[in-house]
Amino acid sequence: MKILSILCIGLLFLVHGAIAQENSPIKRFEGRGQMNSGQRILDLSYQNLDKVPISANDATIEILILDNNKLTQLPNWIGQLSNLRVLSVRNNNLQDISSALGQCTKLEQLYLSGNSSLFQLPNLSSCRNLMFVDVVDTKIQDIPVSIRTMDHLYYFKYSTP
Repeated sequence: MKILSILCIGLLFLVHGAIAQENSPIKRFEGRGQMNSGQRILDLSYQNLDKVPISANDATIEILILDNNKLTQLPNWIGQLSNLRVLSVRNNNLQDISSALGQCTKLEQLYLSGNSSLFQLPNLSSCRNLMFVDVVDTKIQDIPVSIRTMDHLYYFKYSTP
Protein backbone atom coordinates (compact mmCIF):
# COMPACT_ATOMS: atom_id res chain seq x y z
CA MET A 1 0.00 0.00 0.00
CA LYS A 2 2.84 2.38 0.89
CA ILE A 3 4.59 1.63 -2.42
CA LEU A 4 1.36 2.30 -4.30
CA SER A 5 0.99 5.67 -2.55
CA ILE A 6 4.56 6.63 -3.44
CA LEU A 7 4.00 5.61 -7.07
CA CYS A 8 0.79 7.67 -7.23
CA ILE A 9 2.51 10.73 -5.79
CA GLY A 10 5.39 10.32 -8.25
CA LEU A 11 2.94 10.02 -11.11
CA LEU A 12 1.16 13.19 -9.97
CA PHE A 13 4.47 15.08 -9.98
CA LEU A 14 5.21 13.87 -13.51
CA VAL A 15 1.77 14.87 -14.76
CA HIS A 16 2.02 18.26 -13.06
CA GLY A 17 5.45 18.84 -14.59
CA ALA A 18 4.14 17.97 -18.05
CA ILE A 19 1.15 20.28 -17.65
CA ALA A 20 3.34 23.11 -16.35
CA GLN A 21 5.59 22.75 -19.41
CA GLU A 22 2.60 22.90 -21.73
CA ASN A 23 1.49 26.20 -20.18
CA SER A 24 4.86 27.86 -20.74
CA PRO A 25 4.58 30.62 -23.39
CA ILE A 26 7.97 29.70 -24.86
CA LYS A 27 8.39 26.35 -26.49
CA ARG A 28 11.21 24.73 -28.39
CA PHE A 29 11.12 21.72 -30.63
CA GLU A 30 14.29 19.73 -31.10
CA GLY A 31 13.99 18.58 -34.69
CA ARG A 32 15.55 15.56 -36.30
CA GLY A 33 18.02 17.59 -38.33
CA GLN A 34 21.66 17.76 -37.42
CA MET A 35 23.62 20.97 -37.24
CA ASN A 36 26.98 21.42 -38.85
CA SER A 37 29.56 20.34 -36.31
CA GLY A 38 31.15 23.79 -36.12
CA GLN A 39 27.98 25.87 -36.28
CA ARG A 40 27.54 28.13 -33.25
CA ILE A 41 24.17 29.51 -32.21
CA LEU A 42 23.68 32.00 -29.40
CA ASP A 43 20.03 32.50 -28.46
CA LEU A 44 19.52 35.37 -25.99
CA SER A 45 15.85 35.94 -26.76
CA TYR A 46 13.33 36.74 -24.01
CA GLN A 47 16.04 37.82 -21.55
CA ASN A 48 14.86 41.42 -20.94
CA LEU A 49 18.26 42.66 -22.13
CA ASP A 50 18.76 46.38 -22.61
CA LYS A 51 22.32 45.85 -23.92
CA VAL A 52 23.92 43.02 -25.84
CA PRO A 53 26.21 41.25 -23.36
CA ILE A 54 29.93 41.27 -24.13
CA SER A 55 29.84 37.47 -24.01
CA ALA A 56 28.15 37.65 -27.44
CA ASN A 57 31.33 39.17 -28.88
CA ASP A 58 32.59 35.81 -30.09
CA ALA A 59 33.84 35.56 -33.65
CA THR A 60 32.79 31.90 -33.86
CA ILE A 61 29.07 32.73 -33.54
CA GLU A 62 27.19 32.11 -36.77
CA ILE A 63 23.60 32.66 -35.60
CA LEU A 64 22.76 35.35 -33.05
CA ILE A 65 19.17 35.60 -31.82
CA LEU A 66 18.27 38.62 -29.68
CA ASP A 67 14.50 38.64 -30.21
CA ASN A 68 12.00 40.06 -27.71
CA ASN A 69 14.32 42.05 -25.49
CA LYS A 70 14.62 45.77 -24.72
CA LEU A 71 17.60 46.62 -26.92
CA THR A 72 17.83 50.19 -28.19
CA GLN A 73 21.04 49.72 -30.17
CA LEU A 74 23.50 47.13 -31.36
CA PRO A 75 27.09 47.50 -30.19
CA ASN A 76 29.80 48.64 -32.62
CA TRP A 77 31.67 45.39 -32.02
CA ILE A 78 28.90 43.60 -33.96
CA GLY A 79 31.14 44.08 -37.00
CA GLN A 80 33.76 41.84 -35.38
CA LEU A 81 31.49 38.80 -35.65
CA SER A 82 33.28 37.64 -38.76
CA ASN A 83 31.32 34.38 -39.09
CA LEU A 84 27.86 35.82 -38.42
CA ARG A 85 25.40 34.45 -40.98
CA VAL A 86 22.04 35.13 -39.28
CA LEU A 87 21.13 38.04 -37.02
CA SER A 88 17.65 38.21 -35.55
CA VAL A 89 16.76 41.22 -33.40
CA ARG A 90 12.98 41.13 -33.71
CA ASN A 91 10.67 42.97 -31.32
CA ASN A 92 13.12 45.24 -29.54
CA ASN A 93 13.39 49.03 -29.28
CA LEU A 94 16.10 49.61 -31.90
CA GLN A 95 16.22 53.14 -33.27
CA ASP A 96 19.09 52.67 -35.70
CA ILE A 97 21.59 50.02 -36.67
CA SER A 98 25.34 50.49 -36.34
CA SER A 99 27.16 50.87 -39.66
CA ALA A 100 29.57 48.25 -38.25
CA LEU A 101 26.99 45.62 -39.26
CA GLY A 102 28.20 46.19 -42.83
CA GLN A 103 31.48 44.54 -41.81
CA CYS A 104 29.71 41.21 -41.31
CA THR A 105 30.52 40.06 -44.82
CA LYS A 106 29.15 36.53 -44.28
CA LEU A 107 25.72 37.81 -43.16
CA GLU A 108 22.96 36.01 -45.07
CA GLN A 109 19.78 36.80 -43.12
CA LEU A 110 18.79 39.90 -41.13
CA TYR A 111 15.54 40.03 -39.14
CA LEU A 112 14.59 43.41 -37.64
CA SER A 113 10.78 43.28 -37.66
CA GLY A 114 8.88 44.75 -34.74
CA ASN A 115 11.36 47.55 -33.98
CA SER A 116 8.80 50.32 -34.37
CA SER A 117 11.33 53.17 -33.93
CA LEU A 118 13.82 51.87 -36.50
CA PHE A 119 13.87 54.31 -39.40
CA GLN A 120 16.89 53.38 -41.52
CA LEU A 121 19.41 50.69 -42.32
CA PRO A 122 23.14 51.21 -42.68
CA ASN A 123 24.77 50.56 -46.02
CA LEU A 124 24.92 46.78 -46.24
CA SER A 125 26.36 46.54 -49.76
CA SER A 126 29.55 44.89 -48.46
CA CYS A 127 27.42 42.02 -47.09
CA ARG A 128 27.70 40.15 -50.38
CA ASN A 129 25.96 37.03 -49.03
CA LEU A 130 22.91 38.88 -47.70
CA MET A 131 19.81 37.27 -49.18
CA PHE A 132 16.97 37.97 -46.69
CA VAL A 133 16.08 41.20 -44.87
CA ASP A 134 12.88 41.63 -42.85
CA VAL A 135 11.97 45.11 -41.56
CA VAL A 136 8.18 44.71 -41.18
CA ASP A 137 6.61 46.95 -38.51
CA THR A 138 9.46 49.45 -38.53
CA LYS A 139 9.55 53.02 -39.85
CA ILE A 140 11.37 51.75 -42.93
CA GLN A 141 8.60 51.98 -45.48
CA ASP A 142 10.56 51.97 -48.71
CA ILE A 143 13.45 50.01 -50.13
CA PRO A 144 16.74 51.77 -49.28
CA VAL A 145 18.98 52.65 -52.23
CA SER A 146 21.83 50.46 -50.96
CA ILE A 147 19.42 47.50 -50.87
CA ARG A 148 18.11 48.19 -54.39
CA THR A 149 21.60 47.84 -55.82
CA MET A 150 22.36 44.46 -54.20
CA ASP A 151 22.37 41.87 -57.00
CA HIS A 152 22.41 38.90 -54.64
CA LEU A 153 19.51 40.00 -52.40
CA TYR A 154 16.58 37.65 -52.78
CA TYR A 155 14.03 38.93 -50.26
CA PHE A 156 13.34 42.32 -48.65
CA LYS A 157 10.18 42.39 -46.55
CA TYR A 158 8.82 45.74 -45.33
CA SER A 159 5.56 47.48 -44.37
CA THR A 160 4.00 50.33 -46.27
CA PRO A 161 2.07 53.17 -44.62
